[in-house]
Amino acid sequence: MPVGVSFRTTLSGSYYVLDRPGDERTMSLVLTVETPTVTRLAIDPVARARGELDADGLATHRAVQGTLSVAPLGAKLTYDLRFPSDARGELRLHATSDVDPLHPLRSLATVVGSLFEGEREIGRAVLRVGKVGAPVHSLVTLLRTVRPR
Repeated sequence: MPVGVSFRTTLSGSYYVLDRPGDERTMSLVLTVETPTVTRLAIDPVARARGELDADGLATHRAVQGTLSVAPLGAKLTYDLRFPSDARGELRLHATSDVDPLHPLRSLATVVGSLFEGEREIGRAVLRVGKVGAPVHSLVTLLRTVRPR
């Protein structure tokens, strides 16, 4: 029987709409990431992601779905998530976390991305996994949520 894996993570930070770059708003994202089999993840490094997004003035406790991809050798994580907004229809958050070999935990904890309405970029976001300045604690917290499926 194939063994999959899942984990849960919380990201928090801020976003702004390009029309109002000085008006930063809070954003939080709780995600559960799942892959049906560990061997499949090694071949096709894309896992299903689902959860809830709360972005002040944009999306209030909205369901989010999409993917989390791992680039070869784990050099980059890419989040591609869709969610309904409060007033604009469906939006997409496309964000990445690039690994700095000198500071791998700290760099993985920072996620930078853009918000899209259709193909048009409407905003930018910076999110952090776990506690700011505590990457080891954040990694331990995430590892505690890993579960076989």
